[in-house]
Amino acid sequence: MDVWGVEERYVVLAYLMRMNVDVMWLDIVRLAAFLEESGVKKNDTVAVFTTNSPEMYVIILALSKLSAVAGLVNINLRGTSPFAEPNITDLPR
Repeated sequence: MDVWGVEERYVVLAYLMRMNVDVMWLDIVRLAAFLEESGVKKNDTVAVFTTNSPEMYVIILALSKLSAVAGLVNINLRGTSPFAEPNITDLPR
C-alpha cells in the first residue's frame, strides 16, 4: 500500500524513528483537540478503521483523553466470517 507515494511500512518506520513520549503526547493532545472540536464528547463511541500502527494507539489514547470509546473495526475480514457482526437488515423482525 502506498501512502503519499511511499510504501506504508516506510512511513510507519519513519514515524517510529521520530517518536518519543513527548512527540506522541503532542500528537495525542492535538488529535484530542481536533476530535473535541469535531463534536466528540464523553461516552461517545467512535469507529476506528485503521491498520495496526503507532497511529492507531495515538487515536485510541486521544479518544480516551476525551472519555470516548474507541470501537475498533477489523479491516482484515473479507466476505463472510463466523465472527462478523450480522447485517442489521438480516435480523428477524
